[in-house]
Amino acid sequence: MWCSMLDLFIASLLICIHTVYSLQCYTCAAEDTNENCKINEAPVLRTCPSTEDRCLTQVIYSTERGKLRIDKYCASQDGCDAATEQLGKRYFCDKSRAGWGCVECCDTDKCNLSSVSRVRASVAAVCAVAIAARFVS
Repeated sequence: MWCSMLDLFIASLLICIHTVYSLQCYTCAAEDTNENCKINEAPVLRTCPSTEDRCLTQVIYSTERGKLRIDKYCASQDGCDAATEQLGKRYFCDKSRAGWGCVECCDTDKCNLSSVSRVRASVAAVCAVAIAARFVS
């Protein structure tokens, strides 16, 4: 009985303790390549406020400038949705079109170091290897 009461007490204590977890995201603003985002003063690893639980990477290609613009920062899910909606007017991630843009949000520490296209390329590579492994076995 003593052991089960102790277990109940510990479980109750753990439920009552509120742990604050702060996400860490890389931040940089208005860089024209992901490499510049890594080399220059950026990326700055920032601890996000508790209201921002996502790391956002936004890549926009401007036909007027003929350049990419890469921004990385902490965001909330609403912020991710708003950034995606704002780019919805463009050709979302369709690089064959003029004036395209992409938004990628993730929710683990330091998850936004790579650019959007590299994230998608690495996921595609993993899927290709998994499919190939299925056919080989």
